Amino acid sequence: MESTPNGEIPVFRGDIVNSPESTLEARTPDPERLLRAYSQSAASLNMLRALAKSSETMLDWVRLIDRLAPEKYAAFVEQIEDALNFLTACGLDVTSSTEGLQNLREPEFYSSHEALLLSYESALTRPYEDPETGETLWYNSSAHMLWVGERTRQLDGAHVEFLRGVQNAIGVKVGPTMEPSELLSLIDTLNPRNEEGKIMLIVRMGCDRIADGLPQLLRAVKREGRYVVWSIDPMHGNTIKVGNGIKTRPFEKILAEVDAFFAAHEAEGTVPGGVHLEMTGEEHVTECLGGDVNEITEERLMENFKSTCDPRLNGTQSIEMAFEVGHRLRKIAKEARRKQSHR
Repeated sequence: MESTPNGEIPVFRGDIVNSPESTLEARTPDPERLLRAYSQSAASLNMLRALAKSSETMLDWVRLIDRLAPEKYAAFVEQIEDALNFLTACGLDVTSSTEGLQNLREPEFYSSHEALLLSYESALTRPYEDPETGETLWYNSSAHMLWVGERTRQLDGAHVEFLRGVQNAIGVKVGPTMEPSELLSLIDTLNPRNEEGKIMLIVRMGCDRIADGLPQLLRAVKREGRYVVWSIDPMHGNTIKVGNGIKTRPFEKILAEVDAFFAAHEAEGTVPGGVHLEMTGEEHVTECLGGDVNEITEERLMENFKSTCDPRLNGTQSIEMAFEVGHRLRKIAKEARRKQSHR
């Protein structure tokens, strides 16, 4: 419950449950919101599919960042253009709006979210009878992958119990307090057959704590031979409050945790498998601090702060982050080729 001048009211539990306005009526859970959330999720996927088939090409999106910061990313953009031009010269026209490789021009989209509201997830879980074994398997149809959060990953909790019963790929948020023994127990509970591709570990420790917390987990999982995909969520662990309690995330801290994530994997000989970011395509949103192209200062945060929950990178910050990550992946690939050539 939340205390207000007019008495206690239920806390805001997200748009899928109630409204952020501080009134009893707004905070009363509304089941119609569950239906709207489902419809909006379907509409969002349809919009993404439509955009993927539009006349915009990959090269159009690549050139956008070149216009925003030509002196910083010109060489990187040129390398992407050279690669696409090479494919075109080989007879594979991937830059044409009417021709080209279907799998390059029309990407597949997969959805994922936290399995927080178990009543919603249960209602969208369906049985499937395996024709070969006759076994009844359960699949959650609300998303391709579901994850369990940092605050709901108790081994004897309802969320882990639900997720261990479905066949979907499962993500696990891994915070700075996670011990190796607890992580191994979670992996074994959610993936008792040690299937490849079943578990994604989503690290969210904060740029100041990841260097101490992550290596021991990498070593333990590697030592015990557990199949997992390691990814990094550099947003949640780098949330700060400024001014009158405004929640935000500094671009530099987000990037610093990504760097620490890659460095830890390089040191332990393991594979960094993905980056999880919260972003919006809206260009003028001002929720996260920093970014070199269109720097957001503390004074500018409330110009267009729209989120009622988690601060998001805006359109320019998102593209800039993608290019920064791309630079780092390129360095990793270059170093891997160098080591291979010296064997």
